[in-house]
Amino acid sequence: MTYRTKRIALVAIGLLVILTSLAIAPHPVRSNGTPIATAEMPTPFVVPSPVAPAPPGCTRVKTPYYRFYNEKKESPGSFGSPAASYDIAAVVGDLKLRLCGNDELGGDKRLFLALEAVISNTNPTREVTNDQWASAVSTLVLEDIDWESARMTEEETTPNTRTLYMSDRNNDGTPEVAATKLRQRTSQFLILQVYDRYANRWVELKLRLQCGFQPVFKRAATPTALL
Repeated sequence: MTYRTKRIALVAIGLLVILTSLAIAPHPVRSNGTPIATAEMPTPFVVPSPVAPAPPGCTRVKTPYYRFYNEKKESPGSFGSPAASYDIAAVVGDLKLRLCGNDELGGDKRLFLALEAVISNTNPTREVTNDQWASAVSTLVLEDIDWESARMTEEETTPNTRTLYMSDRNNDGTPEVAATKLRQRTSQFLILQVYDRYANRWVELKLRLQCGFQPVFKRAATPTALL
């Protein structure tokens, strides 16, 4: 037998051994012992390449809904109806609803702009698109407000405390935000710690509950655009 013939014979013997081992290998079974047919064998799962999910937004309806027009208010310039409850969890949930809306109604764009004016000294009367507003309010609610530190307080406001109110002076279905001052009275407030992205710092946001989360300036300053 030549060397080449010996190599072919060895390869043939090796293949025969492999085929024999496959033939006598145990057939896969279910946990109850019944065999699994070849057609039932699961196909390999291919793990997709990781893709970072888009951050969830809080505004599902991008058409603003103004409670200024649609709710019974304490005074004509209120942002909306008074908070329905003075329980901290209920108040926080109510504010989130007013800012974000739900599956049927949009949030309040002017309320958001008023809050931003107090937080960052921006112009609450400026025009922003609905897409810009939806993105910005999602950032505020989901990232910039420290909800865990939210607290309630009742105090007497000092005379001439700076604040904002809503009006319908243009009579076009979109309320305007203007500067005003509070009268001396006892009121309930929601106090929030908010990150001011313009100044890169945390600030305190004070919202008067009787007037639909009316923002109050902690300092005497009023946005320059409203002076």
